[in-house]
Amino acid sequence: MNPPREDSVRRAESEIRDVIDAIPAMVWIAAPDGKGTFINRAWTEYLGLSLEEILGFDWPRTVHPDDVDRYLAAWRLSLASGQPLEQEVRYRRADGEYRWFLSRALPVRNKRGEIVEWYGIAADIEDRKRAQEAERRRESELIEAIPAMAWSASPDSSCTYVNKNWTEYTGLSLEETVGSGWLRAVHQQDAEQHLSSWQKSVATGQPFQNEVRFRRAADGQYRWFTVRGVPLLDEQGRILKWYGIAVDIEDRKRAEQAREEAARRSERELREVIERIPAMVWMTLPDGTATFVNRGWTEYFGLSLEDILGWGWSRTVHPDDVEQFVGKWRASLATGKPLEGEIRVRRADGEYRCFLVRVVSARDEQGKILNWYGAGTEIEDRKRAEDALRASEASLLYAQRLTRTCSWRHEVLSDKVTVSPEGLLMYGIEPEDDASSADFYFRRMHPKDRPRVEQAYAAALLRRTDFEAEFRIVRPDGTIIDTRSIGHPILDERGDVVEFVGASIDVTEHHRAAQALRRSEAYLAEAQRLAKTGSWAYDPAAEKAIYWSDEMLRMFGLDPQRSNPPDGEEFLRLMHPEDRDRFNELYERSRIQKTDWNADYRIVLPDGAIKHFHVVHHPVLNESGDLVENFGTAIDVTEQAQARIELEKAVEEIKRLKDQLHDENVVLREQIDQAFMFEEIVGTSSGLQGVLSRLVKVAPTDSSVLVSGETGTGKGIKKLRIRKSHFKLR
Repeated sequence: MNPPREDSVRRAESEIRDVIDAIPAMVWIAAPDGKGTFINRAWTEYLGLSLEEILGFDWPRTVHPDDVDRYLAAWRLSLASGQPLEQEVRYRRADGEYRWFLSRALPVRNKRGEIVEWYGIAADIEDRKRAQEAERRRESELIEAIPAMAWSASPDSSCTYVNKNWTEYTGLSLEETVGSGWLRAVHQQDAEQHLSSWQKSVATGQPFQNEVRFRRAADGQYRWFTVRGVPLLDEQGRILKWYGIAVDIEDRKRAEQAREEAARRSERELREVIERIPAMVWMTLPDGTATFVNRGWTEYFGLSLEDILGWGWSRTVHPDDVEQFVGKWRASLATGKPLEGEIRVRRADGEYRCFLVRVVSARDEQGKILNWYGAGTEIEDRKRAEDALRASEASLLYAQRLTRTCSWRHEVLSDKVTVSPEGLLMYGIEPEDDASSADFYFRRMHPKDRPRVEQAYAAALLRRTDFEAEFRIVRPDGTIIDTRSIGHPILDERGDVVEFVGASIDVTEHHRAAQALRRSEAYLAEAQRLAKTGSWAYDPAAEKAIYWSDEMLRMFGLDPQRSNPPDGEEFLRLMHPEDRDRFNELYERSRIQKTDWNADYRIVLPDGAIKHFHVVHHPVLNESGDLVENFGTAIDVTEQAQARIELEKAVEEIKRLKDQLHDENVVLREQIDQAFMFEEIVGTSSGLQGVLSRLVKVAPTDSSVLVSGETGTGKGIKKLRIRKSHFKLR
């Protein structure tokens, strides 16, 4: 027993545990079987549990569900193998939030190499993980912005990411590309060599570069690309990731092939040297006497070699050019200076054609002329092309004047601006104006338009994209014109904008026409409103309406401000149920027969009111006779329909009254025709005879007359008789 020593050990252990508790990380100790024996205060504070609760707690429950299986498998493997543990894992904090930790564990062994304990530490790396995620997002955004097919790969060569340029070109999605899926886009003849070269770079860590053909999804064509890749290394030089791009070099490859073919062709041509040169080549003595001409001379002029040598060639020169050219030639002979000039010479068929002639001297070491060598190149076509170009430029200027279009060019570095002659008119530029800078043209813009246009142009310069804007120009005389300007950036080999070229169009008349069109549309809308007429269009292929006029919507009780016309289901819901089958039958017949038709139908508004419509329908056919569109008009005829209904009711009432009157008249006629009843009713009194004489004056023609009164012999009876009695006076 050595109590003082044990006390010292316990104190040392206590001090160590105090130090461990103060460590800003979660420290733990476990037995060889992995069971926890100690955790520091950081664990209890993070988990919100006491030491006793944690040591007796099922600690895997604090691990994120997505991580627990992976972490336990790694921990069990370390326990079984004795290898250190290092895993990234998420632990649940006391408030329920999961945070990322880097968990490491090392075994402690005794002298026999047996594991006696495990020491572990878990460091919070949540901020680092978030920073890594943000970095990945920035990396993705950067890769997407690269104007090429960009990619990244893991250290083992597996593709992990490609940008949209790759997916759009190859038609392979990211999921189809990752791993080794990208090989599906490689030309079969290139795949083995390309993969071998890539794996060699992966193995050695050397930058990768290779040329390979990738298939374009749009047309199935294979195009050449240069693929470059570089490794991203950590501080120890280990590869963390590969980054690369694939740049289309198809045009360059074709140009190289063309150059190689041209070189081979040149070699073949050089075998025949001057005889095959597509020009007239000759050599003279120092005094100008021709001693050699190639085959081009004899074939072109149709002369023998003897006729050309010496000074005989001068006979082929145009009479108007011979004196001047021979004089210049003699001057070169005298001074030793090279000769260059244009002359017309006569071809074998008698036509004179223009040639560019160049002659230089060959000298010895002392500068003495040994020979003169010359070449004549026909430039007749070029001269004509120059004439045609001048005529074309004149036509272009004329076309620009007719279309009120000017072309412009802005040299970005010098800020120099040049415009075609039409631009001088468009901007009202006078000879004394300094119109060489961009600021001059911005100053000529309408004050309300200038900030917007300057901002758009600056953005195009910065982004190296096309420029497009509409703005007004205020000329010095106050005239305002509307223009539309477009521009395209010209880039140098570094991708920097060196100049912008573009065109500006005077669209003043177009704007006026557009305003007139808008007025016409407003008039049409007002006319439709006054006439209670709406217009519509229908796409039979899509089976949906593509246009309803505002008045059409109003008439159907719909909001004119709605973005889309009603679909077929909504339209049929509005239609009166009794009219739907008939309408569908008419429409289907028209669709099949592709003929015009018209119909009347009713709609039921949300408030229950019924409207009557007359619709006119017209089919639109393409050149093949296929139905591509229907359009027509709908007229609100509710008032006419209601008037017609009222009229029909009135006619029916008149008919009923007429029939009733007819029946009563028949009865009365039968009673009146009984003459004895007339005498019985009227009698022969002088008073009634007077009444009859007056009635004859009132009704001289056939008339029905009702006479009522009292006879004095029984009022009730008399009234009844008279009420039932009518008689005709003839």
